[in-house]
Amino acid sequence: MELTRIYPPARFLVPTKILFGIGSVQKTGEEARALHAGHALLFTDKGLVKAGVLNSVLESLGSAGVEVTVWDEVFTNPTVELFEEAAAALRSTSADLLVAVGGGSSIDTAKIVGILDANPQPLLSLEGYGLAAHRRRLPLIAIETAAGSGSEVSEFAIVRDLQRNLKVGINGPFMFPDLAICDPLLTLTLPRRDTAEIGIDALSNAIESYLTRNAWPLSDALARQAMGLIFANLRRAVGDGQDLRAREGMMAGALLAGLSMSVGLGIPHALAEPIGGLYNLTHGLTVALSLPAGLAFCALTSTEKIADIAEAAGERTAGLSVRERAERGILVVQRLICDIGIPSAVEVGCRREDIPVLVKAVKAHDCLRESPRCPDEGEIRSLLEGIFQETPRNQDPRD
Repeated sequence: MELTRIYPPARFLVPTKILFGIGSVQKTGEEARALHAGHALLFTDKGLVKAGVLNSVLESLGSAGVEVTVWDEVFTNPTVELFEEAAAALRSTSADLLVAVGGGSSIDTAKIVGILDANPQPLLSLEGYGLAAHRRRLPLIAIETAAGSGSEVSEFAIVRDLQRNLKVGINGPFMFPDLAICDPLLTLTLPRRDTAEIGIDALSNAIESYLTRNAWPLSDALARQAMGLIFANLRRAVGDGQDLRAREGMMAGALLAGLSMSVGLGIPHALAEPIGGLYNLTHGLTVALSLPAGLAFCALTSTEKIADIAEAAGERTAGLSVRERAERGILVVQRLICDIGIPSAVEVGCRREDIPVLVKAVKAHDCLRESPRCPDEGEIRSLLEGIFQETPRNQDPRD
């Protein structure tokens, strides 16, 4: 009994079926019919509709005889009110299938709508982990177009609560999509800034799950492979959005990172979500602001694993000590963030006078419990002060 408290059993749950590869979106209709669907309610945003990203999805569903109702009101950092409107949209249709086309915001919308459909109660009463009593009634197909959040294979969804200026999680085993379709062709229209920010979110998912105290060999293998793919492809995808091989590498890396984070995340997400909730900043941007600080803080207890980051990035580390390799691991992350043009916290409007409010939110964040090193209130304040420093993020960390 004592041993199970010291060495708790490893947990890994990913029940989602995955279709990956160029052209895989053409299987959407076939998969919908396999789920016995006749009418799909599709959640997306107006930008993807305008860019024509939905065309191949709609064509595939139509060819399979599946009627489609498109709800394109999703926006970045979706709020309680948006999720309630989306749930009302489902109640007004006869849909027997949910489809999400987009990144984390669209996929999270479909996840939460499905949970509210089976658990008709105030959304925020489900805040936390595993509070939904009933499994989703309708199947869900998540079609990823951003290659970053991992939401297509995760049990997490993020809600912005405007009353508290916070981002909170609606999480649990009933949140997983039934099917994830990951077609790199759908990412070719993703703007450069979005590619950069979302790509760092995927990298942070991999790194944090690699460092978490719940990590074990299966999650480590996924996270290491994800890091290698993202380091090898993110600069190319940002530099040339039409580089299909880079897009394919990023989609594979983001998918593996999404799978690995089944074991949990850590300090960067605990810092990022309160910052994003307060200032209405994108999740990828706030994770990019927080990742180097979180790594530096955890270096005291996770030196060897942070050293592995340098190797995953392809750095030459022969002859270096473990500490030197760990320092190199933090540096390669900072260099990547610099190279792809992520702005600093000050440049996007973060204010030092807001740090006391943020300290309280970070201190209460679930991800801190999963971190290999847990900061106290004073250390959280120091981390935020470091993130909110005046130094522009586009200054090369080697200078």
